[in-house]
Amino acid sequence: MQAPAQVSVYVGDMYLRRWMLTYLRALGKTSPRLLEDLLDYDSSKPRSDGRNLLVDHSPIYKAQKIFPLRTVPNDCHHLLWRKDGQTSIIPFDKHPTTSTKCISASFCSRCFHHFDVVVDYTKRPGRNLPCALGTSYPLHHWQHVGSQYPSDEEQQRDTYKYERYKEQHTWACSAFSCPAVLTVRISPPRLNKAQTPLLTDPRKIYARGVRVIEEDPERHGDSRPSLPCEVLAVTRTYLIHALTVDPGKSKRIAARNKRFILAFGDECHELLQYIGFTYQQELVMNGDVSLRIFNRAQLTFPLRNLSICANSL
Repeated sequence: MQAPAQVSVYVGDMYLRRWMLTYLRALGKTSPRLLEDLLDYDSSKPRSDGRNLLVDHSPIYKAQKIFPLRTVPNDCHHLLWRKDGQTSIIPFDKHPTTSTKCISASFCSRCFHHFDVVVDYTKRPGRNLPCALGTSYPLHHWQHVGSQYPSDEEQQRDTYKYERYKEQHTWACSAFSCPAVLTVRISPPRLNKAQTPLLTDPRKIYARGVRVIEEDPERHGDSRPSLPCEVLAVTRTYLIHALTVDPGKSKRIAARNKRFILAFGDECHELLQYIGFTYQQELVMNGDVSLRIFNRAQLTFPLRNLSICANSL
């Protein structure tokens, strides 16, 4: 006896739904694949078709089908440098447990974007056997579970310049016993394209130094313009000192300080204030000279995100 047509349609639809559910559950990326996609993912150049190399799964091969290019020539293939002060990972010869949380912080020396990669084994109770060599699941298989982008409210906060990010994506390992959750947070360069040349462009820095020397040859006659590496070193020194000063103590830099003026001149005031230095003008007992003072005591913890700008602008 032949089943009614509507029953056949229902059964077929049920199997189709089950197959689709199984198929969707199977989609994901192993760690090597995800790492390669991260290194090739240029968040500053979104695709016109809306695809996201990092998040979207690889297309399924079909003969005669034309697939979009995985990357384009102008994409940045990231060269990452680790930020040791913000990195916390277990030794390679140790296995993670359900109380392990690994953090790898880095920046790209080419495009200056920052990457925070966190693998957290504490968020999925009941899963007690992380993937590892020698087990049934030697590699993590990551399935995307969500993405986050900064809201308008977040971007209006005063601290957003320290904490800003472009996007954050989360994956969970598909192994039934593995508790691992992976989060990748991508942040833009700490300084924008107008600010960075003030500290790195040799021509700008040289012209600034020449101008300072010509304006006060008696004081700077035996000096030369600073090099970009010296400007970065001065910036880094001031930032480190600002972060290590005791709370409540005030440390100030006279703007006519020889090392300061040769590095920054008068054209970096807005940049220094953007970073977090406060600027004030004081009359001091030095003839009729009015000294401009940069106060370092106002710098707070969020500046730690900027403290490596000498290496990662």
